[in-house]
Amino acid sequence: MENYIHANLIDTLKNLTQDVVTTKYYLDKISEQNCQKLNFHCIDSEISLKLRKHLQFYSPATVLRRFSKSFVHVSTAYANCLQNPIEEKFYDPPMDADKFIDLMDSIDEKLLDDITPQLLGIWPNTYVYTKSIAENVVKKHADLIPIGIFRPGIVIPTYREPICGWINNMYGLVGVTAGGAMGLIRTNHCDGSMKVSVVPGDLTTNALIVSAWDIANNRRSSEQIPIYNYVSKDNPITFEELKDMSAKYMLSVPTNEAIWYYSFRNTKYRPIHLFYTCFLHLLPAFIIDMIALCMIKQPRLIGSNDQFID
Repeated sequence: MENYIHANLIDTLKNLTQDVVTTKYYLDKISEQNCQKLNFHCIDSEISLKLRKHLQFYSPATVLRRFSKSFVHVSTAYANCLQNPIEEKFYDPPMDADKFIDLMDSIDEKLLDDITPQLLGIWPNTYVYTKSIAENVVKKHADLIPIGIFRPGIVIPTYREPICGWINNMYGLVGVTAGGAMGLIRTNHCDGSMKVSVVPGDLTTNALIVSAWDIANNRRSSEQIPIYNYVSKDNPITFEELKDMSAKYMLSVPTNEAIWYYSFRNTKYRPIHLFYTCFLHLLPAFIIDMIALCMIKQPRLIGSNDQFID
């Protein structure tokens, strides 16, 4: 069975070319002709609110009209992080999608940056804010085709496939872990006692495909939109446990890219985190960059620390 799946996988899955910057979305002709059965809407990035408007709201509403069998919108388990517990159902968004789009269209970037904290309110960041609104865009268009929402936890490197530990990006927990292994990140503003829902990339992909199959075969009406929470609730782990587990292997099998000895801590309180940032990130980076300048070499550490100062 596994040989059959692997032999036909490349012929079965097709990548869709899509313009995600303008309000008009054009799938190329090959995609339109060959990929009209299943669609996984997984667009995401570290971007501004204005671009998130295009990715989260225009894109699914336009693309899903082209597919007849099953459409899966990939959200996140944290899209409704203000709820406790988070059930497999829709929650009220922080703002109506149409009003949000009108606001983004009528405001310039500078003013938007100024009002973003007020716009977010108690929401932690623009990522979960727009993800929550996007779920309700899907709900609005649910009468067009069989559709559902897939909410994974924080996706980490693979468990087995294609190989153990495979990953193709350095975002989120993966980036923090890699930075810690290199000795570049030495403090993380985080409550180590909090549970974190992490799920391996390959198992997440399997669950996503099964969700598409279930939508195509078992969904009965537009009033019953399936939502799939794919999380690690039955096998929870805290940030501190995750740090200790990572440290075990970082110290026993250190990376060749390390620039300093591993020393990483989760810091709950922001003032203490900023103190560590100054003395464990900025000061050493400044000293090393000054030495590099004296040796007529390119300084590179100060800039790399900017992203860790929140």
